[in-house]
Amino acid sequence: MDNLFDKYGGIDVMRELIKEFYAQVYARPALKTYFVGTELNDLIQHQCKFFAYAMGKPFQEYKDYG
Repeated sequence: MDNLFDKYGGIDVMRELIKEFYAQVYARPALKTYFVGTELNDLIQHQCKFFAYAMGKPFQEYKDYG
C-alpha cells in the first residue's frame, strides 16, 4: 500500500464518503439544481475515479467503479 487512497480505506470507504456528500448536496434545493439531468451513479463513479487518481492510485490499477 503505497498511496493515500488505499491507506484510508480504498474504494469501499471512498464510495460511501462520496455518496454521503451527494446526499447532503441533494438535500439543499439551491445546490441540487446544478445536477438536474445528471445521473447520480455516473457522477459517483466519476468522483471515485478522480479521488483514486488524486490520492495516488495509478489509474490502470483502479478497476472497481461500481
